[in-house]
Amino acid sequence: MRTIHKTIYLVSTVILLLLVFVVSAYSQGERNTIPVAASISELKFATSFSGGACEIQNVWHDTENGKYYAFIPGTASGFRAVNMPDNMNIADYEELFGLRLIQLSNIPCIFLTTESGSLEHLALDRENRESGSLSVINENGYTEYEGDLDSIHLRGNSSFFVEKKSFVLTFSDEQNLLGLGKSDKWYLLAQYQDDTKLRVQLANAYVSEYTDLKYTEFDYADVFVNGEYYGLYLIGRKQSAYTMGITDLEDSNTIVNKRYSNLVISPIISDDNAIHAYNLFEQPEDITGGYLLEIQPNLDEFELLYPAFRSSMGTQFSVKTPNNASYDEVEYIKNEIDELELALSSPDGINPITGKRYDEYIDVHDWVEYYLVKAGFMDVDVQGNFSVFLWKDSDNIDSLIHMGPVWDMDRAFGVELAYDWEYMINPNYYVPELIYADRMLEFPEVREEIRFVLENGYLDWCYGGATNSISQIYAYMHISHDADRIRWASYDEYNILTTDIGNVAMMTDYIRRRADFLKSYFVDGDVWHYIELYDNGLLVDRIPIKEGDTITEFPRRVSYTDYFVGWSCVSGDYSPEMQITGDMSFEAKWISADLLAKCDESAVLDIIRETDIIMLNMKELYGFRDALIEMREEF
Repeated sequence: MRTIHKTIYLVSTVILLLLVFVVSAYSQGERNTIPVAASISELKFATSFSGGACEIQNVWHDTENGKYYAFIPGTASGFRAVNMPDNMNIADYEELFGLRLIQLSNIPCIFLTTESGSLEHLALDRENRESGSLSVINENGYTEYEGDLDSIHLRGNSSFFVEKKSFVLTFSDEQNLLGLGKSDKWYLLAQYQDDTKLRVQLANAYVSEYTDLKYTEFDYADVFVNGEYYGLYLIGRKQSAYTMGITDLEDSNTIVNKRYSNLVISPIISDDNAIHAYNLFEQPEDITGGYLLEIQPNLDEFELLYPAFRSSMGTQFSVKTPNNASYDEVEYIKNEIDELELALSSPDGINPITGKRYDEYIDVHDWVEYYLVKAGFMDVDVQGNFSVFLWKDSDNIDSLIHMGPVWDMDRAFGVELAYDWEYMINPNYYVPELIYADRMLEFPEVREEIRFVLENGYLDWCYGGATNSISQIYAYMHISHDADRIRWASYDEYNILTTDIGNVAMMTDYIRRRADFLKSYFVDGDVWHYIELYDNGLLVDRIPIKEGDTITEFPRRVSYTDYFVGWSCVSGDYSPEMQITGDMSFEAKWISADLLAKCDESAVLDIIRETDIIMLNMKELYGFRDALIEMREEF
C-alpha cells in the first residue's frame, strides 16, 4: 500500500512540475511576442479560463476622466499583466496612473477579432464585410466555439452611426452557441439606446411565458473587440425559416436551382414597380410558404429592396425569407396581403371578391398578442411601423398570416428619447398606429380578444410579474451593466432611464400605469379623449383625458430664438376648467424674435388675443426683447 501511495505522490509531483513548466513557458512566450510596456497605455492583460482558453486585452483609457481600466470577465480563472516591466506591479499602476480593475458579471464572454484588427472599414458602410475570428466562452468558463468567421459586418439604421456598434456574424456552417440553437448567422446587439439593458429581455420574459408569439432568444455576454472591452451585449440568432420553425422556402429554391449555380440570377421588377423579385430558373411546386415579411415605412428605400413588394393599399414590405424569392413567390404573398387589406377596408370585414372574412386571412389571436406587446408595452418603433414583422407558413401547415417575431424592444416600457414624441411615453396613450390597428380595433370580436388576453395573464404580469422579471435579469448582469456605463460613459443624445434603483422603480411604475389604462380602456369600457398639440403643424404631444375630466396642465414649448405664448384651440370648443367630452386640438402660438425686436406691441397683442391658454410672463417677454435688441446692437 505504501508503494502505491508513493507512486501516486511521485506521479502527482511530476504532473505539477510539468504544469508549472508549461505555464512558465507560456508566460515567457507572451513576453517574447509582446513588447514590455513603455507606458500604461501599452499594458496588456491575459485572462485565463477554466476550460483552458487564454485571451489578451488592452488597457482602456477614459480620456474624459484620465483613468485607465482593465475589465476582468466574471468567468475568468486567472487574470494578470503580461508585459509589465520587472520593476512594476499592479499596485504601482493603480497608485501612479489611476489604473482600475473592473470585475464583470458571471455571464458568457465573447472575443471578436477582425482580420484588419480595426473597425474602420466596416464603419464606412453597412454593406462592408470583413472576415475574422471568434471565441465564445460560456458562463462556466468553457469554450463553446473558437475559430474563424466567414464575415463580420455592422448592423442597424440609426444605431449604425453610434459609437457602440452592433454586429452580424456569419459562420461557414451552423453553430449552436450558448444553448440558443443552431444558425450560421448571429447578432451581437449593443442595446446602445437602452441604458437599462433590460428592455429586450424583459419583453422576451413576458412573450415566452404568456404568448404563442415567435421571438428571438438572447443571452447576455461581455464582448471584447480586437482586444478592447466593448461592453455588455445580447447574442442571438438571426431570424430565418429554420429558427422560426416554418417551411424553408429559401432552401427549396436553392435546391431546385442547384444545377444553375454557375449562372447569374438577375433581379426582376413588375411594370408597376410593385414587385421586386429574382428571376429564378425553377421554383418548388409549393410556394405558399414560408415567408417572413418586414414592413418598410421609408418610401425612398423601396427602390433598393429585393425581394420586396408594395400592396394595393400602399403598404411596403421587404421579403426577409426567402431572400431569393422568385417573381411568382413575391406575387403570391403580395396577393395574400392584398386580399387581407381589401377585406379590412370593407364595412363588414369581408373581401367582396373572394367572400372571405378578414379573420380567414390573419390570425386574430396572434395580432392581439402582438398588439399588446408592441403597442401595449409602448415600443417607440411602433410609431411608423418600424421593426414590425409578419409571417406565413405553407398552406399545408397553416394558411393564416401571423404577426411576429417580436423584435427590437429596446425602446419600449417608457423609454424617453430626445425627439418630439413625448406622447409616446405617456402610459395613457392609445397607440393605434400598429399595422391594421385602426380597422382591427373596430371589430367587437377583436376587442373581446384583447379583453380576454388582458385578463388572462397580461395584467397580472404588469402588476407583479414584470417586477420579478426585472429583478432576475438585473441580478444576472448588473455588474457588467455598470462596467458598460463606464466604458461608454456618455449617453447624452438619449435622455434615457438608467438602471439605478430609482429609475428601475420608474420603469416598473410605468408598466403598472400602462396596465391601468389598458384595463380602463379595453376591460372597464371607459371613454377616453385626446388633446392633440401641434407646433407648426407637427404633432408634438397627445394628452389622454378620461371623459368628464378637466385639463389641469398644458406643457410649455422651448425655443432659443422665439418666445412661447401658449396654445390656441383649433378644433373643439375650449373654456377653462371645462369637462372634456370629445377630442380637441391646439396649435402652439409664438412671438418671433424679429417681431419682438421691432417693439410692435400691437402685433404682439394680436397674437396674445388669439391664444386660448396663455402661458407667457410679460416681464420675461419684455426682458427677452431688451436682451435681443442689446445683442443685435453689439453685432
